[in-house]
Amino acid sequence: MDLTDKVLKFLIGLGIIGILAYSAVTYLNWKDYKAQQVIVPVEGKILFTSIGRDNTDTTFLLVNGKVRGLSEAGSGKFLAEDKYITFWRGGFRIWDLSGEPIKTIDLSKNYKPFEFDVSPDGKTIVFTSDMGERFAPYNLYSIDIDGSDLKQLTDFKNKGKWLVGNPAISPDAKKVVFCAGKDPENPESPTSLYLMNIDGGGKHELFGEKFIGGWEAAWSPDMSELVFISSPNKYNNIYKINLSTMKIAQLTSFNEKNYGHAYNPCYSPDGKQICFALKLRGVTAGQELFAINSDGTNLIRLTPAKKINAYPGWVTDKYPDWIE
Repeated sequence: MDLTDKVLKFLIGLGIIGILAYSAVTYLNWKDYKAQQVIVPVEGKILFTSIGRDNTDTTFLLVNGKVRGLSEAGSGKFLAEDKYITFWRGGFRIWDLSGEPIKTIDLSKNYKPFEFDVSPDGKTIVFTSDMGERFAPYNLYSIDIDGSDLKQLTDFKNKGKWLVGNPAISPDAKKVVFCAGKDPENPESPTSLYLMNIDGGGKHELFGEKFIGGWEAAWSPDMSELVFISSPNKYNNIYKINLSTMKIAQLTSFNEKNYGHAYNPCYSPDGKQICFALKLRGVTAGQELFAINSDGTNLIRLTPAKKINAYPGWVTDKYPDWIE
């Protein structure tokens, strides 16, 4: 072990590298939390949101154990041609992967988007909004990437409680999965998953009699499955549902003795792995990025620091410059 490694481990032990700064670049040997064995990092780049300088949401890029801050804007989603999109002052902004702004998409000040996704073809944004009205119901809206054709997709009426969110557009850009109350007429109804066409038509609840509750869904690359979060036993775990057979499988078993709560799962581009944020147990613990195989095996940790936040999104499945 050279002097740099010793200093880095000492700083981590003191908690100095607890939060990744805006321009931080960090490299550590990745280890499985249980087996404590060095593992090979997942392939590809991962875009995610964490806390940067001045305690603000910042978009980061994780490649081969190196974390680089990109822009002081959160909830980044990858676009083709090495670009990504984030929230920006009541609208959206497109950036390149060096963190330089390319374009701003302004919305009416009343919309105040809360959560969003962008279609894989880069043409459409679907987002949630309450129109800036206190206790107004959240609904889904869409807008073209050029800022045109703004329209409302859902028409939920309940007020007083957030009901609609976590939109995720299918790989073919034709469907949207989102979460909403199992009973749209009951603001206290438990959360379920819904599917609809990207124009708002064909909306239907997904689980039916198999209902176990669900939110934060993501599509498999071949559109055969959805991975999502549910907590029938009080702890957030990762599940997947086969959209042909409607068979539901539990992939993780986190609990009070085993790590904690999972959030924001997403598939790798080849569909072989699932990246997610995991809130580690303990009062002062933050969230870190982990990955599992798509069958739930081989849990690995991807980020070395505390307080890594949610919204991971795989950027690409190829990156040739591996660090040994």
